Amino acid sequence: MKTYQRLAILAAAALLPAAAAQADPNTYPFPSRENYCPAGLQPVYYDGAVSCSIPNQTESYFSVMRENAYGARSYRASSGAICPEGVKGCYTE
Repeated sequence: MKTYQRLAILAAAALLPAAAAQADPNTYPFPSRENYCPAGLQPVYYDGAVSCSIPNQTESYFSVMRENAYGARSYRASSGAICPEGVKGCYTE
């Protein structure tokens, strides 16, 4: 391998962790009546735990999960097939 290729691989490997560290995790506001957090912070839900921080999402975690839980509702229209009793098979008009 040439020296240039080795240098390029090392530079890319050094930058990958820095790019991952810059991505902020989603912190959702936690709905609560009491706020025991220090001034300027509020309860947030992150990775299954509630802590004090500044949320970077507008909706709560639970409302986001509730919206995605049911998905789109669909129904299947009847085929309109006529299946007389005692006759093999069905037909449509």
